[in-house]
Amino acid sequence: MVPMRITIAILINIFCFVNCFSQKAAADEFKFIISDESILKSDIVKSFVSIDSAGFGRPLLLNSKVTTVKLYRANFFILSIDLQIPYYIQPGEIIKISSKENRLILSVEGNSKRTNELNCFSTLAYRYGKFNNLIPDPELHRKVKSIAEIDQLRNQILNIKNKREDYLDSLIKTSSISDHFFQIAKHVIEASAISDIQILRWNNRAVLKKANVYQQLNYELFSEIKKMDFAPYVTDFKVNRTAITMLTTDYLDKAILDSIELESRVTFIKNNYAGKAKDYLLSYTLKSGLQNSIPISDNIMFDFLDNCSIEACKSIIQSILYKKKVSKVKGSNLLLGADRKTTVELLDVLKGVKAPLIVLDFWASWCAPCRASMPAVKKISKELENNRIQFLFISLDEDMIDWKNAHQAELLPNSTSFLLLKGFRAKMPVENKIDFIPRYILVNQSGQVINSNLPHPDDPAFKKVLLKYLNKN
Repeated sequence: MVPMRITIAILINIFCFVNCFSQKAAADEFKFIISDESILKSDIVKSFVSIDSAGFGRPLLLNSKVTTVKLYRANFFILSIDLQIPYYIQPGEIIKISSKENRLILSVEGNSKRTNELNCFSTLAYRYGKFNNLIPDPELHRKVKSIAEIDQLRNQILNIKNKREDYLDSLIKTSSISDHFFQIAKHVIEASAISDIQILRWNNRAVLKKANVYQQLNYELFSEIKKMDFAPYVTDFKVNRTAITMLTTDYLDKAILDSIELESRVTFIKNNYAGKAKDYLLSYTLKSGLQNSIPISDNIMFDFLDNCSIEACKSIIQSILYKKKVSKVKGSNLLLGADRKTTVELLDVLKGVKAPLIVLDFWASWCAPCRASMPAVKKISKELENNRIQFLFISLDEDMIDWKNAHQAELLPNSTSFLLLKGFRAKMPVENKIDFIPRYILVNQSGQVINSNLPHPDDPAFKKVLLKYLNKN
């Protein structure tokens, strides 16, 4: 038997090869296509980082000619070089990558505006410096001896901001970019300038504290930040996270180390933010705590899950909570219902099915053959629905958001669609040696396996085998 990961890689590569030259990617993904294969062998950096809805980075390495990436909302992908160049990418796009003078050039064929937008921040970064300084720049944020010198450096930062905005104005005046992108780019430029001012003041906090103006300036800048309409981009998470840290600690960006610090951060966010900004920043804070195994009170967690208005943020936290819960249950077949709240053992679900025979369809959002087989499965399910046979769709996804979106895209009934919380490590996949998917297993209401490897639904034998077992039953 071919190992699961190798089989999946082969299947995905075949699928990508067949579909990569279509005119548009699926609505919940985009594609990078490297037009010159010599780029793959070159030393040009081809790795990016994107930010999820909780503000955490996800790496992406381009190591093949075609790379398909899940994307449910427009987002920035940051090129992992010193300049930290952001590229604004939208779902459904096919982005071609070429190179010039050892730099990546991104384009959307037949769409000059989108091509200009993709490369806008690259031009600005090479002209005026990086957008996302993580540590003090030895020149722009250098330590000085007086407030007057700090103000001079602040003016340099604002001058860079003005030059970036002038370039942006020149593009919109010639209709080289869309109004939508113009507003997004202005937002990023403003946030980047605020971030630079934050770093400058923190690096010179001794001078500002001596003059007794450090916290006053921080609160004034915090007021400006709150006036900005929060967007779940790397710049917004950074300036807000830095503002919160600078106002509650003596650090520029401090990791949460214990429950007291976490509760203090949560309280500050609740007292100073509202709407989506509050939800995004709370999800970042709670994810930080959960990943560092910091105890979080039920009151804080339930309050967030009950009141968070952003489904993606809620799903990220729920996914971590369920993984932690499931990791403590040995030999479990624990399922998560489509409401993403209810958990139930597989055997209990089977006992509640009225039909004497049940087909378990093991699949995942990332499994192209699984998704391609769905129409055939649903067709046969409908044909046999009056013949005392029920189909259950059991996802082996590790990411709850990916499962949720695929569940909705495939129009699966809520009553028959579940996420197996331990995935391939759960009892059913282990006992039945599910090393690759899709996999179709026939069981009865007691959980007894009747056939552990049914034919593929596109094979006429699939339906014949089911009817044979029905006649025996």
